[in-house]
Amino acid sequence: MNGKPADGVVVFSIAKLIDQLGLSRGGKNYKLVKEAISRIARSTIKIEGSYVSAPDFRKDSREFSLFSDCQESQARRGRKSAGGGVDTDFYRIKLNTAIVSNMIHNYSIVIQVQDYTSASSKYYRRLVDIIEFEFQKGNSVGADKIEFLLTQLAKNLPLEGDANNVSTILKRLSTSLRELKELGGYQYDVVKVD
Repeated sequence: MNGKPADGVVVFSIAKLIDQLGLSRGGKNYKLVKEAISRIARSTIKIEGSYVSAPDFRKDSREFSLFSDCQESQARRGRKSAGGGVDTDFYRIKLNTAIVSNMIHNYSIVIQVQDYTSASSKYYRRLVDIIEFEFQKGNSVGADKIEFLLTQLAKNLPLEGDANNVSTILKRLSTSLRELKELGGYQYDVVKVD
């Protein structure tokens, strides 16, 4: 499951995916993960007016499935897994061409499952998405810095309540900002702008 395959084809074992998700390898979890993959394969993503596609970075509307192909197979012999068991259930999926195009042009975000699952704050995931999206678009100041107006960031989240009061925004985002440092390794400064 590593890298960005140019053809969009990803092959993975259910056991390895369960390990990556931090779940135990019981029969119940195998069944839940297989059902989730099946639901994703049957789902349609509809984006109106805000889908950004590489290489032209135009915003448009799209309706597509995440996978253009999804096949489950069982290995005849299975492969030894890191946990000592034998992996026999594998999936071969092919990502939709719209997604593959964005990956090829480095217009995608890598999600760290451990960070997402361990974050307790409501806005942590959305903050990471916004930060990574801005880096991908090339909106950084220098090599490793993004600047936001807090009021604009609050609207992009969207933050509930008063999105124009800086002290309220900072109070509501305090846990998320702490987790950005602790889980995501991000550093931030709040600077008053006249």
